[in-house]
Amino acid sequence: AGKAKVMRFARSKSTRDPSRLIDEIFEALSQQSVSVSGTAAVELVIPTLALNIKTLKAQRVEVAEQVEKLLANYPLLEVLMSIP
Repeated sequence: AGKAKVMRFARSKSTRDPSRLIDEIFEALSQQSVSVSGTAAVELVIPTLALNIKTLKAQRVEVAEQVEKLLANYPLLEVLMSIP
């Protein structure tokens, strides 16, 4: 949410100034860290999957171009293309 948004929310719900409390909360949050197991595996898998997706997109474009070439001379192409 961000510090400014939290501050606005806290001020709208409180009769006292929440500045010190919000500052302390955000300071504590900035000092925390989390170590997630499996991070190395994700760093290996995600780039591989991204490459596969890029390859599939390129293959789809290539197949679409080939199909359009095959249909270019088809006499009923306009009728086929108008069907949803």
